[in-house]
Amino acid sequence: TEERSRDMSNWLAVSGQGYWARDYGLSLGHAATAFPDMSKLTAESVQALMMHAYRTLPREQAPSYRVLFARLAEGKGPVVVNCTAGKDRTGIATALVLTALGVPYQTVREDFLLSNGAPGMETLQADLSPALSRLPPEIVQPLIGVEGEYLDTAFAQIRQEYGSVDGYFQQELGVGPDEIAAIRKRMLD
Repeated sequence: TEERSRDMSNWLAVSGQGYWARDYGLSLGHAATAFPDMSKLTAESVQALMMHAYRTLPREQAPSYRVLFARLAEGKGPVVVNCTAGKDRTGIATALVLTALGVPYQTVREDFLLSNGAPGMETLQADLSPALSRLPPEIVQPLIGVEGEYLDTAFAQIRQEYGSVDGYFQQELGVGPDEIAAIRKRMLD
């Protein structure tokens, strides 16, 4: 909520489309609570936190993904998806949409990794909490970047819990073959 107030998007004024937002706690936990003793942080411990987050994001963010897929299936206009850094929640959302469109996983993964060179990523460390922004780059990099293993972890968790990505679409997002067909028709035709 604070970020939306501070960095308002002009999407509504430009698009004339509806706006939907969801408030939620930080998936990764506040670094101060996840790591009470910042002096003991290592690149490995931060990467472990990220892997844990990616295991939980598909279920935790399902309410947001459900709305995204419903809007895509309705086809009432363009859709913009974003989050704080535009790489974790948004990265999984984009990977799920690409998967629904039939894009091969290796291509989805390569697309996901493009977040590492996206505009604004170089300033992300400065935008972190003061305690995190003072840490060495090699410790913060697993937090502010993406790794293919992060997405692999999310998709492995989906397959473990739901049997397949299609199972996740149907059971968690309420997206079946008819909705997938509508999304494909809208986005690929």
